[in-house]
Parts: sequence; C-alpha cells; structure tokens
Amino acid sequence: MIQIENIHFQYAETQVSSLRNISLEIPDRECVLLCGESSCGKTTLCHLLSRFWDVDSGIVTLGGGNIKEYSMDALT
Repeated sequence: MIQIENIHFQYAETQVSSLRNISLEIPDRECVLLCGESSCGKTTLCHLLSRFWDVDSGIVTLGGGNIKEYSMDALT
C-alpha cells in the first residue's frame, strides 16, 4: 500500500498550491487514475512517489516504510 499523509511540495520559492495538505491511500494491486487541469500537480505527485524529488513536509510510505528509506533503484 502507498500512503501519502499531509504532504507539501514546492519548487524553489514557488509553492505548488495543488500540493498542499495532500493525503491519499492506494491499496496494493490497485490502479489509480490521476486527472486534472494542466499544471495541477499530477506529474509532480508521480515524481514524489518515485523519489525524483522529496516532499518538503508530510510523509510518503510504501508497504508501511518511509519512502525515504528506499534506494532509488528499489523504487524502479
């Protein structure tokens, strides 16, 4: 299961308003569709899940463990 709890993320000095206080739970073996307007944060969220970037605050867990404890290779 992937759990996203109260995450915030911003690029440099610009707060990404669509990625403030985001919480989401994705059960194992489930497909999830992210949809929304252009520039609302869909790709950014995917990059945070793959640790291309790290969240500024909040936590992302994978299988109960903090995603920051996984190596980049383990997530590919």
